[in-house]
Amino acid sequence: MIAQKQPTWEEWTGRVRAAHLTRKVPTSVSLPAPSAVDGRTGELPGVDLVLRRSWWLLVGVVVGLVAGLLVHSARPPEYSSTAVLTVSSDSAIDEVSLARGAQALARLATAPGVVAAPLREAGLPEAAADPRQFVTAEAAPDAPIITLTGTATRPLTAQSIARTISGSLAALGPFPPFRATVVAAPALPTTATSPSWLVPAGGAGIGAALALVLAATLPALQRGPWLRSGRARRAAAGGGGGR
Repeated sequence: MIAQKQPTWEEWTGRVRAAHLTRKVPTSVSLPAPSAVDGRTGELPGVDLVLRRSWWLLVGVVVGLVAGLLVHSARPPEYSSTAVLTVSSDSAIDEVSLARGAQALARLATAPGVVAAPLREAGLPEAAADPRQFVTAEAAPDAPIITLTGTATRPLTAQSIARTISGSLAALGPFPPFRATVVAAPALPTTATSPSWLVPAGGAGIGAALALVLAATLPALQRGPWLRSGRARRAAAGGGGGR
């Protein structure tokens, strides 16, 4: 027998290097799509999906309308009564000074130290405790006119507040050289300040807007392998039970 010649160390290393260079190494790794991992596309829905979700808008309107009705029923209506006063003077004073005097008197209309006692005497303790919550006084910027409004949950109470405050300003003294005169007495309000449909309509509008935003931003669920495998397991379990 003829003995085979054993390769040298250099030949062994050359063969290993050649085998390593000729081996195919994968240059890319395929990863599952995001939709197959978490069941979502991660993209905004298209126009077709938003149109299919149009019934969301109806649900949002109904929910918002019901919420608005509940808020309106829990919140009592408010009534307002307004009196108008003019500021004059016996002295020769220009219109600018009269307008400034009107602004000063308007600030006194909500001062507790000035109107609290008359309100309390008129049987209005809540308004006397916090006049700013029940009284609004505005002075014209360029005319000696004051508009005074009383607000309450009852029409008669609102009228009484406006009458009491306007009478107190007219009788206020000494406040030289200005004098306030009531030129329009407060009337008894017959309708609430805000209409009954305002709060429910606002709730319906907010509900519709939220539903539209959700329909246009929530991504669509994808039926990934996890869903198909779950159905296959349930079908297999049902078939095995029938045997």
